[in-house]
Parts: sequence; C-alpha cells; structure tokens
Amino acid sequence: MIKHKNFVPTLKSFSLVLLAGVALLMAACSNIGDDASYGGIKIEAGGVGGSAQAATLKASVAFPGLPAVEQSAAAEQTGVSKSAFPAMPASTNTNYSYSATLDDGAGGVYSGKGHYNSSTLKYEFDFIGAVKAAEQTYTLTVTLSHTGGAGTAIVAEASKDVTVAGGADSFDASVRLSPKTGSGLAGGLKLSIKFDESDVNKVAVNLMDSLGIDKAASYLTAASYDVDGSNMVEIESLSTDSVPAGTYTMLLTFKNGAQVVGGRTETVSVFGGMETNQWWTGSGSALTLAISEAQAQTEYWVRGTDGAFYAQDYASGWSAADTNSGDFFAPLQTIQKAVDLIEANGDTTTQYTIYIDGTVSAGDSPEFKESTDPYKSLAYISAARKIKISGYSGNDKDIINCNSKCRGITVASAVIEISNLSITNGGGVSNGGALYVGGGTGTAILSDGALINKNQCTENGGGIYSNGNLYICGSAVVGDYSASMSAAQSSDCGNSCGGNGGGISSSGNLYLGYSAYTDAATNTPQPLTGGVYRNYAKNGGGINSTGSVFAASGCISYNGASSAGGGIYNNGTIKIGGEAYIPAGDDGKNDVYMASSTTIQVASPLTATPTPVATITPAAYTPGTAVVQLADSSTATLADELSKFAVTPNDAGTWSVVANAAGTAGVLKCDSMAEGGVTISLGGGVSFVITKPTAESLAASFAVMDGTDEVAAADIAKSKIQILQGGSVLYQADAQTITPAYLSTGDYELYCYAKYAGVEYDTTVMFKIAASGGTVGLSTPLT
Repeated sequence: MIKHKNFVPTLKSFSLVLLAGVALLMAACSNIGDDASYGGIKIEAGGVGGSAQAATLKASVAFPGLPAVEQSAAAEQTGVSKSAFPAMPASTNTNYSYSATLDDGAGGVYSGKGHYNSSTLKYEFDFIGAVKAAEQTYTLTVTLSHTGGAGTAIVAEASKDVTVAGGADSFDASVRLSPKTGSGLAGGLKLSIKFDESDVNKVAVNLMDSLGIDKAASYLTAASYDVDGSNMVEIESLSTDSVPAGTYTMLLTFKNGAQVVGGRTETVSVFGGMETNQWWTGSGSALTLAISEAQAQTEYWVRGTDGAFYAQDYASGWSAADTNSGDFFAPLQTIQKAVDLIEANGDTTTQYTIYIDGTVSAGDSPEFKESTDPYKSLAYISAARKIKISGYSGNDKDIINCNSKCRGITVASAVIEISNLSITNGGGVSNGGALYVGGGTGTAILSDGALINKNQCTENGGGIYSNGNLYICGSAVVGDYSASMSAAQSSDCGNSCGGNGGGISSSGNLYLGYSAYTDAATNTPQPLTGGVYRNYAKNGGGINSTGSVFAASGCISYNGASSAGGGIYNNGTIKIGGEAYIPAGDDGKNDVYMASSTTIQVASPLTATPTPVATITPAAYTPGTAVVQLADSSTATLADELSKFAVTPNDAGTWSVVANAAGTAGVLKCDSMAEGGVTISLGGGVSFVITKPTAESLAASFAVMDGTDEVAAADIAKSKIQILQGGSVLYQADAQTITPAYLSTGDYELYCYAKYAGVEYDTTVMFKIAASGGTVGLSTPLT
C-alpha cells in the first residue's frame, strides 16, 4: 500500500513550471536556431545612458525552476524518469527573448545585453555605465517575451532589489519569474507521473485557481485518469492554449478503485504560449514525478471549524474524521490522532508537520489521551519525534481552544515547533495552562506567528511550564501583545497563575531570541520581534525562572506580580545581551527580582533603547552587593553596561549599580537616603551607611564604604556599631549583622568603628527618636 506524502500549497517540495526558462523548451524543437551555446534563446541587448568607454557592470542571473536547455541532459541522466521533457508550442515562428534593466532610483536606468553561460548555468547581462564608486542599490527587472504572428507579448516578469558594492563590476542574483496574466495569455500542460507500486490504478485531479475554484473540468481532458500498464499516468490540458496563464494548485488523489491510498499537492505555473510538461525540483532538474512507497507520509492535516483552507468550495465535502489518513483530502479531527500516527509510523530523525486549519476545541467530552493532571492535554506527545505544528493561515484563524478544560499540548521527549497558531483558554490544570514541556530532551520552539494568550493554571506557568528546553523567536508572543499598561490582576491579563510565572515558569533552559531547528543542542540566534507581554502571577508575572534564561533579543513588558518580580523572578542564572529589553514601565511593575546571591550576566553589549534595559529589585538592599557581572566569554565591557541598569527604590532611598573597586562586578550603591537613613563620615573618605529599616524586615543594616566603593570584605569584618544611652551600650552589631528592630523614644549615642587599610576610624554622633507610636529604629535623621 502506498504511504502518502502530500504538500501544503504554500510549502512545496516540487513545482510544475510552464517553462518560462524557454531554453529548456528548445531541445525538441525543429523551428528554433541551432546555436547550442545559447540554447535557442535570444538575449536582447542595449544600453541606456552610457558610452562604450563607460565601466560595465556584469550581472550573473539564475532563474530558479527555469533552467536552460543545457541542464536538461543532466536531469535526464539521473535515471529517475525518462519522459515528459518539453515540446515547443505549435507556432512555427515562435521566438523568445530575455531582457533586463537596472534602475538606480535616481533617474539612471540601464538595460543589459548578454548571453547564457553554460559553465555557470546562468544568464549574464552587461549593463554599460552602471558601475558606481559608492555602494548602490538597484532594482533589477527581468522580462521574458514571446514573439509570434500577433506581435510580441510579455509572458513572464519579476523584479528584485540588489545591492552592489562600491566599485564592483559584477554581481550575482537569483530571480524567480512569475507568469504574466491577463491579455488573453494562455498555455497548456502535459504532465507525467510514474508509480513504483501497482496498487495505484487511478489518479483524481483538482486544478485550483487563485480563488480556490476547481478548473479541472474546464481546462483538462479529464478529472480522473487511469494508470496504464507501465504504472504511468499523463495529465493533459484540452489544448496547448486552453489554460489561462497563472499559478494553480494541483491536488492529486491516488486511488485503488474507490479506496484512497495517497495524495499530494503541487504548484503548476502556466505561461502564455508555452506548455507545462516537466516537473522540477528545487535544484532545477527536470523529472517525471516519481511516486514511491518509500515516501512515507510526513504531513498531516487537522480540520477544525471556520478554517480558510477547508472553507474553499473544492474542500467543502472533505469531512474531518480520525479514521481518515490525515492527508489534505482526508483530514483528521483531532491533533492527538495526528500525533498518534506520527508516533506509530515515524522515526526520530524525520521532520513531521501537522497543519491545523481553523479552530480545534476541547468538547464537552474531552478527547484527552491522558485525562488526569499533569498530562491533561488536547495533544500529548510522548515519543522522541520532531514535529512542527502550524496553522494554515495564521493565529487569528487557526486556534487550539482548550475551553478551560485542559492545556493545549504536553511534550515529553519530543522536539516541537509551533508557528502561525494560537493556543488559548487553557485551564483546569496545575501547571502549564497552554503548554507543558517535560525535562530531559523535551523541547518546544515558538516561532513566527505562535501566540500563547488567555491561559491560566492553579500553580505555576499560566501560559507555559517548562523543565526542558524552551525557545522563543520570530514574532512569537506569550501574553497580550496589544498591552499598553502593566497587568494588575489575574482577571485582566494575557496569561496568569496562582503561583509563579504568569507567562512562563521555567526550571530548565529558556532561550529568547534563539532557535533550535536542527537539534536541541544547537542554539542558533534568531531575532525575537515578539516577546512576553502583560501576564500576571504571585511571583514572576512574565517569567519565573529557577533554571537558566538566555536572552539575545525580545521584549518582556507590561507584566505584573502581586508579590515580587513583575517582569522576571530570577532564582537561577540569567544571561542577556543584544536587543534583550525588560523595561520596568512608568509604574515600575515590570521589574527583575533577583533572589539572594544571583546576578544578571551580560553576554554581549546591550543595544535596546531607551535605557534602562532592566530595573533590578534585589532580595536585600545591602550596599556593595553584586547584582550585575559579565558572562564568561562576554564581548561587552562592564563599565559600558552598568548605566543601562536601574534599581527599584526602597524605603531607605534611591539606588544605582556601580562598579566595585576591582571592576569585576556591578554592585548596589545607595545614592540618597530616605528619612531615617544615614551616612556617617569617619574621615579619610571612610563612612558608615545605615539604612532605614523596612516594614518587611523591621531592621536596619549597615556597611562601611570607601568613597563610592565598598570596603573589601576582610576589612568589613573589623567594623562595628554601638547604640548607647547614658553611656550604657544597649545594642551592638559587628560587621554586617542587623541592628535591633525597635528603639524607644529618647536621646541616643551612635558609636561607629572601622579599621580600613591598617588605619582605625571611629566617631560618636547623637540622635533622637521622637514619639511616634512604635517608631522603627533610625526612623528620623540623626541630630
């Protein structure tokens, strides 16, 4: 039995081209000149605005899918097939010509003359006078014309911007010509298919125009063709000029009697005055389309409701059912069935694709493979497979709607990529409202068009929970991209959870601005133009991480948390660089909370604007605490990066990040003390900084400072403070231990001592605690 291989109309592995590269047509024609070096092609020549002495710019142009006649022999020798090479149109006075122009956008237009180069398999055009001293961007326009009894008509054309270096006298370009439509332009087609299995005895054909209307009955000799004794079938148009010029989608359904055994989708390009009679691969080789049982099915279609593809008239009768094969003409009803087929029939190296058209929803009777949390999902992928899950037309139409009954997808050990698809209304689970990525080799990639929004869970990861590998790149968004203010509550946000990580909770590896298309161990930079927006949680409204975060680009913005870390709650490793951007916002809620002993590592110069790139909220406001450092092998300079960070103010005052004395880290510095916070000079540039106790700790802390830098740790140990009243020591603290929580009202003496660089410093100052009903110690300025 044939295993099917079908192709999406927009993602083809083959194209049927009606030979705009007309050189290919000349091989079998008696009415064309015998100039083998040109393949029968005439190249129009000419120059606009240039003299014979002017510098000539040579262009070497390839036409993908439209090679010259010299390439046909190589294709014929492959042994894959021996038929369906071109034949010229019936007219005996047919002539074709290529012309090309360069437009510099400033009034300079140059036309090219040239020839076909059989060694490079490209056409070469000479543009006289087009060499520029400085770099120049041109618009290259190539036109293919057909001259017949009725005159000359353009049958194909294309334009492309090319940039040529200053002083350069040559450049390469690749231009794909498109059929010229209208004006009565029409062609024909004759296409061969060969099967290596005898169980296919009939091929049904749909020829869809750009509006999705089946034109097979109007343009072809039949809508269904029998396979002959040589396992061949030939699809023909009514005549050589019965098919209007344009691009068509050909749907091929392979049958054994009434039973469907396979199918595929191909693109057919029809050019005026020509006959499409050859199949092409991406390399330009001409082949009869060979269908083999070895071509296992790698693409599956899931039909939802209100989709764009299956809304077309030609597909209205193709009902979705999990008893179908999963080809475009026999779509599945559930994502899980597509996964099951891939896991049952696939392997660990092949790339599989599941296309979703329309909305796939969790019904009243959930179709869950694993019905209990933590695996309750519309799709549970357990085997080690590489699967792309993509919407057909985009995330506004192609949607996984969990209806608050489950999450969308659970990944155990597979590598999946999600694109052009929305996962929404996830719920009813503890962790990972939309997506759950398991540990070890479990990997998920969110790429262009992926949207994770309006999901929630009771514990961690309102949008995504991952203890594996999570990559976010392209235009992917987690949350509400339209946000203009920070999330303040779980009922008004993109994704939310009752615990940590409203958008994402990660205990594994999280990569922002990277992809892993080849394998999970290879991290390829790929710009993230989307990001993590307007999510909400107790801790880590945008992201909660106890693993590793690597951010090279992307924006984390407008997130909020009821406790700490509106943007990010970090209790692991975080490395940022490039265009990574975590603006706190006007309300300061999108901050980065740094747990004790954690730092932000800068991997490369931070380029996002406006600064600050991130606002840090430390676990403890202790002067001299390291909060920023350079990552291993960083290309950044620490001194250049520290000003790009801000610190959330606290009750003690305002803070900044400055370099420590050794220049190895960015440390906390208190810039201005709030009421009750004090700086006491001991002379010689040495001073004590004592913070105002916060409402949370009800305690003050102190550190010894030398100018703007913290004194080395060995010297801090030789420092202390004493609080005295009437000459009696009430409290004493050595090094950086905490001062008492409360002082009663009255007059006090504060004695400060430090030994720094072999010199002893001390001083005594008087201060007063005024009556204020349980005033926290050091709550008023020293007097």
